[in-house]
Amino acid sequence: IGGLELDAKTKQAEAAAAEAMQQQQQHNMPPIVANVDMGRIHELEDEVDELREAKKEQLQELRVLRRQVHDADASSDQLERAQREMLQAKETSDRLAAQVQELQQEVDDLLQYKNNADSQGADNNGVTEQDRILDLQHEIVERDRIIGELKQNVMMSSTSRSSTLEPEEDIPADEGSGMGERENQSPPSGVLPDEVEVENLRE
Repeated sequence: IGGLELDAKTKQAEAAAAEAMQQQQQHNMPPIVANVDMGRIHELEDEVDELREAKKEQLQELRVLRRQVHDADASSDQLERAQREMLQAKETSDRLAAQVQELQQEVDDLLQYKNNADSQGADNNGVTEQDRILDLQHEIVERDRIIGELKQNVMMSSTSRSSTLEPEEDIPADEGSGMGERENQSPPSGVLPDEVEVENLRE
């Protein structure tokens, strides 16, 4: 709207200057009158120049505003994409945490079964059960590692966008976390050396 007003004023000033010039050319006026009319023409020309300069400044301001709007739209898209990625990472982490808990329960059940069998002197399936326990333990460790990476990614994304994103809820620690801290503990009495990690997991 401002640009249209400037265009209209510019055209009016140009028309007035052209009309004054035409009047001077059509009439053979005395030098004094001619000088007065030329002064008016110069005033109109200066006004035209000022209006053109104002129009340029307004167009520049309009370009800046358009660029700001474009940047704001891009930032909004990036924010929405980051929120979706963080939500997906949290859902994946929660799902893996639930799977780790299920595996932990299975390990506990197998350990209980083995302990009962050992206490009764029945060790027919001891090797098979021990292998199964170790396999489950390795799977738990691997999934626990994946969960740790997902947590780190979510935390980094949340920190880098803390000025725009609402704080995300902390992802609850799963049952498999902290296993590395127990690796150096002494094995419980009555437990075979290759069962140390499994016993640590039970703790």
